[in-house]
Amino acid sequence: MTLTEEYAAIAVRLLEQAVQKGFEEIDILATNPEFESLRNRTDFQALGL
Repeated sequence: MTLTEEYAAIAVRLLEQAVQKGFEEIDILATNPEFESLRNRTDFQALGL
């Protein structure tokens, strides 16, 4: 696993925790260009966005 992949996996895990703890601005994750690099990941898609 490359360092980039590791950081992406960590980012998705943190997003998952945020959603579980009540993060409600899901639209931001689905539309904000800053999250574009994560959207193709299966773990990101599993968040149900």
